[in-house]
Amino acid sequence: SDVYKRQAQYSAIFEAIVENGEQNLKTGKLVFDLRGEGALPTLKLEKPKDWADERTPVLKFPPVRIGKTQTLPIVLKNDGHVPATINFEVQPHESFKFLGLTNYTFVPKSYQSFNIEFRPKTTGKLEWFVLMNTVHNQYEQSKILVTGEGYAEDIIFEGLPQDREDEIIFGDCIISQEKKIRFNMKNNSKHPVSFAWSTNGLEEFRIIPRVGHLDLGASKQMLIIFKSDKANKLKQVPLQLSLIHISEPTRLLSISYAVFCLKKKKED
Repeated sequence: SDVYKRQAQYSAIFEAIVENGEQNLKTGKLVFDLRGEGALPTLKLEKPKDWADERTPVLKFPPVRIGKTQTLPIVLKNDGHVPATINFEVQPHESFKFLGLTNYTFVPKSYQSFNIEFRPKTTGKLEWFVLMNTVHNQYEQSKILVTGEGYAEDIIFEGLPQDREDEIIFGDCIISQEKKIRFNMKNNSKHPVSFAWSTNGLEEFRIIPRVGHLDLGASKQMLIIFKSDKANKLKQVPLQLSLIHISEPTRLLSISYAVFCLKKKKED
């Protein structure tokens, strides 16, 4: 479970007798009970919410493209009445990283987030364990399973606004005025490719160059232009990118590769 509470109750009798005082059992001495409750420091796991089994919480990253980074939090709360200190133990990993302090003291009723960074170096599913224990509480020793998956694409887009991977947000545009956005298209495949863009009949968009080729590992700067002569609202507009892998001089493999979506906010 996310909380291991161990409490103990204590009791005693306090008795005070006045020296050389009255020997009456009822009035010659003071007697009262002492009672108390001891509590160990304890912490509650608020995030992640998923569990691999009854004792192992799991922090699940969505698929992340090689070279990109995503961060997810581990959130803990001190739900007890005494301060509690957490200690994390982590092993080095080429794709996962624990950000920030690995030792932290919580005051009662407080929260704290600890971020995990996932930056895959290879394709495929990856796992990592974060060990944690509450100091001075032998019952709170557990581990969090961290999972992620790295993937690669033949063609990637770089330099898109807001660091998007396959989406351009134009924002507000002025009627009858062009708005231009530049980005790079890189060939990560094992072959040279030729490409062709299609705006699917949308006259508001132009892509320059519309056709071309990319050598292995090469990049090309692209220009996308939006211009509308009337007020409209466009959202999730798909622009189709088709590729041909040039594997041999006499054989071309045609691939319908990807949908490149663009958003534009409503104009005033």
